[in-house]
Amino acid sequence: MTGHAKRREPMPVSETMVRLTVDIIGSTGFGGYRMNALLGSEEESEGRQFMRDLQVALLEFTSRQALNPLRRFTHFWHPEVVEAKAAAHRLMLFAQRILDAFRGSDAGARDADSLIAHLCNNQMYRSDRERCADVVMYLTAGHDTTGFSLAWILCELARHPEIQDKLAREVAQQGSSSAFLQLVIKEGLRLHPVGALGSLRTCAADVATPDGDVIPSGSCCITPFYVIFREGWIENPTAFAPERWGAGAPQRRELERLVFPFSLGRRDCIGQRMAMAQLTKVLAHISPRYRLSMAHEPEADYFLTLKPANAALHVSLREE
Repeated sequence: MTGHAKRREPMPVSETMVRLTVDIIGSTGFGGYRMNALLGSEEESEGRQFMRDLQVALLEFTSRQALNPLRRFTHFWHPEVVEAKAAAHRLMLFAQRILDAFRGSDAGARDADSLIAHLCNNQMYRSDRERCADVVMYLTAGHDTTGFSLAWILCELARHPEIQDKLAREVAQQGSSSAFLQLVIKEGLRLHPVGALGSLRTCAADVATPDGDVIPSGSCCITPFYVIFREGWIENPTAFAPERWGAGAPQRRELERLVFPFSLGRRDCIGQRMAMAQLTKVLAHISPRYRLSMAHEPEADYFLTLKPANAALHVSLREE
């Protein structure tokens, strides 16, 4: 961000934050593995190659083949399918390099509680191929979700300079323990839940609804977060208002109970603690150092996650 500030050029906020989260996962969860997604060039960066390969593979296997299941049998020779398979193969090789790097370093003893240590040491895996699949899964699920959440929150701060300045003052005094920082994060996750389609659950028993209907046992129910978190019972539901989560706020209890961006129960988001840690630390680093303003408004774009497409921010150093 300092580079964008000094060059006085708009920062593509989604791309920057997603690359940052890839690097953070490598440095924290994967034993200090250097992804270089943020700082490396397109040619030398494993992190950026991972992102390109993932996009190609997801587009084919979760979109095109989902719409046309016969495509895997009738289009196996098609250049798009061939490239998607090659990308998936490169993703597995990348995951294996991460495992090998951890095993070949002294990080095993130093980072015994890290994610990569648990993957390497868990004997329930039948092979490294299964471990590699989980490495790719954790990277896939953990990088753009948090990156886009950061991007949405930064866009809202750029739109609301008074909130941005209040956050900067409080973080400068209290650091990442700032209570107002947590309110900003909660409101950002409510207004822009990146898992916008929500969770799917199968009812284990009949569920009676308040209006007298019954959802039969075995029914599959979708809880669309984007809709639920903007319902009419919320005061000014489309406004970015962190204070609605504050102590004594009239709707705080209802919000805490009914807004759950990481889902609920035994199958809630496995990476929510890591996501919250990243959101807290990154925003605590950015807010007292940089002043943000909108260069290009985001366009909501949904493909697996809700992305602020084409968003760009002007960045300046606060000490200037």
